[in-house]
Amino acid sequence: MLSKCIKFVFLFLLSGCVYSFSGYFPSRLKKVYVENFKNSTARYGIEDILVEKFEELIRKDGRLMIVSLKEAKLIVRGEVLSYKREPFEYDASGNIKTYKVVISAKVSFYDVENEKDYVSGVFEGWGLYSIDEEENEGIKRASEDLVNKSLYKLLVGKW
Repeated sequence: MLSKCIKFVFLFLLSGCVYSFSGYFPSRLKKVYVENFKNSTARYGIEDILVEKFEELIRKDGRLMIVSLKEAKLIVRGEVLSYKREPFEYDASGNIKTYKVVISAKVSFYDVENEKDYVSGVFEGWGLYSIDEEENEGIKRASEDLVNKSLYKLLVGKW
């Protein structure tokens, strides 16, 4: 019985079968350009932080490559739909200790060759910051959360 199991494993390995938890993503779409986002909120500058986070996390991940618009096979487009900042945690005296920032954005990954969205959706990200920090720290954390969720949907969650 043991020899049959060993033979099966050996044949399986020889067959080149591979299973991956990373999903399937077409190599033809690996060259990406991130457009400037639109901002439909009253909070100035969120769109710039989102674009910076997209470029930073794409580079850090390494599966995609940031290129010029002319070279791009996939274009990241987006619009910031909402921004909210609210108290999150209080101390024993009722004073605010931390704030929660929530950002919602419509994000699409446009397939240039097929002239349609490869993946699109509305994503929400949130982040906390203490009263000792600037509000932009919370915006950066919320932006990173939003970008991570949208990249996950692109690279792993489409199927």
